[in-house]
Amino acid sequence: MTVYLTQRDIDRLSKKQKKFSKESEMKREFDFVYNISKIDGNKLIKKEIEQIFHGHKTTHSNDSYDIENLKKCFYQIFSHKGKLTKNFILSLHKILFRNIDDKHAGKLRDHNVEIYGGHHLPPDWELVETAIDKMIQWYNESIEELRHPFEIATIFHLKFVSWHPFFDGNGRIANLLMNYILIKNKLPLMIVDFKKVHKYFHVLEHCQLENIEVDFVDWMHENY
Repeated sequence: MTVYLTQRDIDRLSKKQKKFSKESEMKREFDFVYNISKIDGNKLIKKEIEQIFHGHKTTHSNDSYDIENLKKCFYQIFSHKGKLTKNFILSLHKILFRNIDDKHAGKLRDHNVEIYGGHHLPPDWELVETAIDKMIQWYNESIEELRHPFEIATIFHLKFVSWHPFFDGNGRIANLLMNYILIKNKLPLMIVDFKKVHKYFHVLEHCQLENIEVDFVDWMHENY
């Protein structure tokens, strides 16, 4: 097992664990929903997102459902008491695409896709189901190997978006799963700042094309 975090990094993360409060993290719900939705292309402005977030819905667009559904997913990762399983992943996707695309919600993609504006080509759709099983197996083995949970969370994020198992919403689900792993291990939420989205995608694609993990883990840690 290759370890990417230094002892100094681990000591810094240990301090965060000692200060962890589930109640405090749940109060960060708006920042979480706002940044993830904007990174994945939600076109609503911040004021509109705030209104929808607080229950003052003025439109029935896909972007407004996106905010409502992300908020529900946020609470789901805090309330889920079970293990990380394929069914849990599918259930998050089903919630995320409720009233947006019920036909594909909660289902793995059944065709090949390309990432708009990117050079990374996700694997063939016929390999996706096996890939999900392998990712979960890797997650469980990493726990047994005592890999640091921050590394597990960020590498799982990288693996998930690289495989692109759904027709849409892969970035949002990857973020949700990463944070599920973090809070399960009493680590604060990792909220990627929307203002740093270009750097985030640059590092992500670099790691995908070079088939490496360390730069993604490092960048996420630097911005944690």
